[in-house]
Amino acid sequence: MINVKDNSSDPKNVAIKIEKWSELCWTAYSNIHDLTNDYNGTTIYTPYPSSNHQFQLFGCWEHPTGPAETMGLALYKITGYVQTIANGNYVYKDHFYIDYRTSAIAENCPAGCDYTIDFSVYNGVFRYVYTSNAFPEQVQIWNLVSVPHITTELEPLPPLDVEISSLAGNPYLTWNESDNIEDYWTSYCIYRSVVSGRGSPGSFSKIATVSKTTTSFTDYDFSTGGPMTAYYKITSINGTRESIFTPIVSSHVGFYKFNFRKYEFSLSQNYPNPFNPITSISFSIPDRQSVSIKIYDVLGNEIITLLDEMKEAGEHSIMLNASDLNSGIYFYVMRCNGFVEIKKLMVLK
Repeated sequence: MINVKDNSSDPKNVAIKIEKWSELCWTAYSNIHDLTNDYNGTTIYTPYPSSNHQFQLFGCWEHPTGPAETMGLALYKITGYVQTIANGNYVYKDHFYIDYRTSAIAENCPAGCDYTIDFSVYNGVFRYVYTSNAFPEQVQIWNLVSVPHITTELEPLPPLDVEISSLAGNPYLTWNESDNIEDYWTSYCIYRSVVSGRGSPGSFSKIATVSKTTTSFTDYDFSTGGPMTAYYKITSINGTRESIFTPIVSSHVGFYKFNFRKYEFSLSQNYPNPFNPITSISFSIPDRQSVSIKIYDVLGNEIITLLDEMKEAGEHSIMLNASDLNSGIYFYVMRCNGFVEIKKLMVLK
């Protein structure tokens, strides 16, 4: 909310302009945070009826079906203008940028995160409410109200430039990470559809999840050059949110594996670390067997059982949601057929 104040003898009309200043913007309806082109902003004009007037700025999480939606989860520029008496034009006075890019706002502020700012028409500046202190040019909503800054759960962009070739006789996928600096992602998922001959792709199934920093994948299930066709497409993952699919690429394949990969027992460091609230834990096993991964506190108390089931040979990745954990150091332990490995993680809220 913006309080317009004017102590002059001739109150003037005022305009407040809201502009989306970031390339990416997300909606905020409960737990859904889709990328959107809506909420690019608006300009609110008002006749100036008295020495004080209020501009109420609404977010899409407050009125999901109402006409007053002006802001999504994006970076916005707020500008104040005052109408001149001489020619009636609106003249620029002051501005600030406010960042709403947190996926926690709808859950924490279903009825709005109200924050009041003063706009002095006489001085032409935005101020902290009820003070003479100028409002800063760059602010973040999570530093103004009780909202965590959480970037997981914002829908990510898909990876770029997916290509397929052959590596040691197996289909080999490569891609580039998103080149948008405003994008957020935590891992990638690879999907595959295999058909006989040269037919069109059928239904796709997810065959692998790889880390955020991985930009290639070798399909050891098939060799290249066979009588079938394997189709592949990839998504980016951000927490539990998934991007749209990349364009499909394909390779002619057969069942014979020229270079069968032998996996070993391994447990990777979680990524990201420190984190809040979601992180990815990757591991590999050499053959099909039962795998247990549990979380312990620093006193050795078991907190969470992340995994306790049979897994196929190969590389795997699971997600830990630490929303219910306090900030601090924890340990995760993998046990599998006599193999035990322990690694440390840090929750930072």
